[in-house]
Amino acid sequence: MKRAFENHIAQRYLKTRRKGAFVRTLLRFARWGVAIGVFTIVVSQAMMAGWREGIQNLLFKATAHFSIHPYSDSENWDTDEALKIIKNVPGVKAVNPFRMDMALSRSARSGQITEPLMLKAVEPETARATSSLFDNIKPIAIESLQPGQVIVGQDFARQQGLRVGDDLQVILSKIDLGLSGMTPKVKAFTVAGIFHSRNSLYDRGWAFVHLDDAKAWAQSEQADGIEITLTDIQQIKVKQNEIRDALGSALARPFITMDQMERNRELFAGLDMLKWIFLAVMSLIVIVNASSITAVLVLLVAEKRRDIGTLLALGATPGQIQRIFQAHGLRMAVVGTLAGLVAALPLCAALDHFQVIQTPAALVDFLPYFPFKLRILDIVFAAAFPIIVAFFASRNPAKKASELNPIETLRAE
Repeated sequence: MKRAFENHIAQRYLKTRRKGAFVRTLLRFARWGVAIGVFTIVVSQAMMAGWREGIQNLLFKATAHFSIHPYSDSENWDTDEALKIIKNVPGVKAVNPFRMDMALSRSARSGQITEPLMLKAVEPETARATSSLFDNIKPIAIESLQPGQVIVGQDFARQQGLRVGDDLQVILSKIDLGLSGMTPKVKAFTVAGIFHSRNSLYDRGWAFVHLDDAKAWAQSEQADGIEITLTDIQQIKVKQNEIRDALGSALARPFITMDQMERNRELFAGLDMLKWIFLAVMSLIVIVNASSITAVLVLLVAEKRRDIGTLLALGATPGQIQRIFQAHGLRMAVVGTLAGLVAALPLCAALDHFQVIQTPAALVDFLPYFPFKLRILDIVFAAAFPIIVAFFASRNPAKKASELNPIETLRAE
């Protein structure tokens, strides 16, 4: 109730119908300008948050949450003992030993060109629990993968003209030393299945073989690393440290961990930067509309000079006059902010729930639609920023109004 007088007068100014047509037009521009600014901030931030979350979820589903590797000499560590230790850590959902190698490969059919391929060797019995890539394999399941067989991506198979039962020639990065000198290792695999992940990175550039094959060509009984999936993705950093310490103390050697956030640090840094750029550009809309609020208040001060003089003559203090006009400016911002939020929040929720905006597969084939994820901090910023801008935009006209001399004002009127 302390400022009921100022708020009452400001509300009368806001609702009065006696303003000129020009002032009313500026008032509408100010309100709707703020509303548009808030609307664009909420929608753009929801879209960027949705893209980031969608890509992050895709990466963590396609591969395990993180992997752990010996810091050095990966051929001389006890993989089986490490698996037992990791499985006993609370919060670990699944583990899978693996080896990875870059290779050049092509179909055994004549006329096919050689293409680079990321060859990943997995343990078939536990691979499905650590990756969603194995959910769409035809005609076999990953658990049925045998040594000497390979599972390739749909795009790679189409490019090479491969069908189930065909042979795939693979040139590994490993070197054999024979009578003719150093030669790359060449292996032949039978295509046992084709997977489809909706991500061209995997569908065209990855293939999976049995872990025993990789151990044979590496002449080792150990895996390169162990993939780990957790029950709670938010615990990645905590569990990384916990598992690394447990293995380090038990096996007396250092270990390193890697997750998809670290492997794709540049991607997520670019998305974060793009989000800030969108926020800065959309915030300019609100800042530009501050000039409309200032113009409205300047015209009101000129129009209400006699009323201001009367209030001052009746005992109103300059501080009360200043607060009246500042409250008027803030009310314009609040009305526009509420209108923008009322329009943006249901729209973002509907666009995300009903998947209205579909993503062209040729552009980005791993997110089938534009996701919109609302974040509390983004909504709070969109609601608070216009009000803060309006406070400073209305400060100078309100101060000018409080400095009017009541005697000179009434005499002039």
